[in-house]
Amino acid sequence: STYQPNGLLLKHGAKISMSGDWPASSPNPFAQAYTCIERKMPGDEKSQGIEDTKMNMEQVIISYTIDAAYQLGFDDIVGSIKAGKKADLVILDRDIFEVSSEEILQTQVLSTLVNGKVVYEKNGELARR
Repeated sequence: STYQPNGLLLKHGAKISMSGDWPASSPNPFAQAYTCIERKMPGDEKSQGIEDTKMNMEQVIISYTIDAAYQLGFDDIVGSIKAGKKADLVILDRDIFEVSSEEILQTQVLSTLVNGKVVYEKNGELARR
């Protein structure tokens, strides 16, 4: 959110748990990532925060994955890629660590895996389990 000083909270040791279920923002995780990195909503001209409140992409990914799993008490089974954990993954059409913030907004999910099985492919069809 543009109203939360996430970067500053992280610098002081807080864990940030991001998700797409807050009705005041977009459910699109790439729009949320852009907002946390730039401290402005997509399409806005001016940033709503100072540099200390911004997050970088690594912090955004950690907040969506292992820190969100930690908040729920599931960090021993999900939230990171590790032997023995469920393989819940997405495959993206670009390296979101290497593109500009504006390009992050254009990111598309190519495939989604839940527990190691493909459950979504970009062509819009759900995979058979």
